[in-house]
Amino acid sequence: MVEGVFLASNIPVIASRCLQSSLKFSSFGHASNSSKIHHFYVVKLDEKTVRVHSVSDWKSCMAQAKPGIEKMQVYCSSSVQSQEN
Repeated sequence: MVEGVFLASNIPVIASRCLQSSLKFSSFGHASNSSKIHHFYVVKLDEKTVRVHSVSDWKSCMAQAKPGIEKMQVYCSSSVQSQEN
């Protein structure tokens, strides 16, 4: 479902998985502009697991993701949703 939203908006989907996870995020609400996006995440994927952890900003995310970029397993993401415990 989410993949279709991105594709309809001409946003390339670089990875897609359907995995069971205990991750919880706040309720989704559309951001009226990008200044409302203030949660940044490093996302690590393999065929069976996903690991997501919060970082303070986009620069920090890119610094942590850079070592895995060659293997295409580590990504940066931003969202209006916060990660809940």
